Amino acid sequence: MKNVFIWAGLIAALIIPVTIDAQSLPGYSAISGGSKRSGIRIQGLLGIDFAGKHVLEYHDEEDTSLQFSPDLEIMYEKGDFSAGIGLEYHYNYFYGEQSPYRGYRIIPVYFSGRYSKDLNWLTTVEGLVNMGYGFFNPDYDLADESPYSASGGLYFGIGAGVILDDRYVIQIMYKYNQAALIEEVDAWIDYTEVYRIANSGLNLSLGYRY
Repeated sequence: MKNVFIWAGLIAALIIPVTIDAQSLPGYSAISGGSKRSGIRIQGLLGIDFAGKHVLEYHDEEDTSLQFSPDLEIMYEKGDFSAGIGLEYHYNYFYGEQSPYRGYRIIPVYFSGRYSKDLNWLTTVEGLVNMGYGFFNPDYDLADESPYSASGGLYFGIGAGVILDDRYVIQIMYKYNQAALIEEVDAWIDYTEVYRIANSGLNLSLGYRY
C-alpha cells in the first residue's frame, strides 16, 4: 500500500501545472497540446498491476503479485469527449495456496469513454471508464484430467489520467473483473459446482498515443 501512495504523489506532481494563459501564447494553435484534435487515435500502454485481491468463492481471499500488463486502445476523439474499444492482457499468480490454480490470465475486451480538459498548452487531464468482458484462463497445478473449467465475466475499470504534449499518457485506474470456476462433480448425473471469482487491483499505466 505504501507504494501506491508514492505513485499517487508522483502523478499528483505531474498534474498540478504552473498556471499559464495558454491562449495568449504566440502560435498556440500550432502547439500539439494546445488544440483539440478530432478523429481516430491509437494508444498503446504498459501497465503495472499493483498487488491486489483475488477471491474464489468458499476459499480464503488471496493476495496477488505485482505484474506488468500491456493495453491497446482505438479511440474516436471529438472535442472534450472520446469513446472507443480496447484490449488488455493480465497475468498474475498467488502468494497463498488456497485455490486449485496458482496463476491466471485475464484478457479484457472493453468499451471506453473519456472526458478530458486542457489545463494549459502542455497538460490535459481526463476521467475514464472502461466496461466489457474479461476472458479468464487459470493455470492449474492439477493433472490434464482436471475436473475444472473456467468462464470469464464482467470487466470494469475507473480512473484518471494525464496527457502531456498530446502524446504521452499516464493513467491510474481501479480495475475489477468477475469470472467463474466450474467443477464437474459427477459426470454421470451431469452435476457441476460453480465458484464465483472476483479479482481487483490498482493499475498504473504509461503510454503513447498516435
